[in-house]
Amino acid sequence: FDAIASLIGRLCANGAKSGIRVIISAQEPETIYQSKAAQKIFANITTRLVGRIQSSAVDPFIVRFKYPTEIIRVNSTEAFYPKKSGIYSQWLLDDNGKLTFCRYYPAYCLLASVANNPNEQELRSLFLKYYQDNPLLGLVKFSEDYIRMIREEELSELAKNLLSKSHIKQVA
Repeated sequence: FDAIASLIGRLCANGAKSGIRVIISAQEPETIYQSKAAQKIFANITTRLVGRIQSSAVDPFIVRFKYPTEIIRVNSTEAFYPKKSGIYSQWLLDDNGKLTFCRYYPAYCLLASVANNPNEQELRSLFLKYYQDNPLLGLVKFSEDYIRMIREEELSELAKNLLSKSHIKQVA
């Protein structure tokens, strides 16, 4: 990964001169610090987003970024897991040393378009086939039911019908 690290290091160093800001979204900084390009990368990054991390990754964040223990430790707790009911994930934003806890609420269509559970993929395919003349509408309609799936709510009648027809075909 040295070649990739060098490329990122050049982007960070040269990009900063051109007004390009690089944001690192990481679970564990130690791997980056051990790369040959670490100096270039971290010298030019002023913004970091830290999501849910393993408890074993807390110390490197304290040592490398000087984050207060009581702040970064929150990222390793169960309280920092994404919240299905609210459809958001939690982050610690470090902007030039100013630490702020924040949430990310993805657009439902964006979230639905990357759903990768086999059941989710099947239902998305069924919606896209049903709305084959208007795939964007199909994605919108699927996203409505996808959010219901996440929240463990009852699916729409259309989703139920599509699934039942699909299962009948699979049995036949």
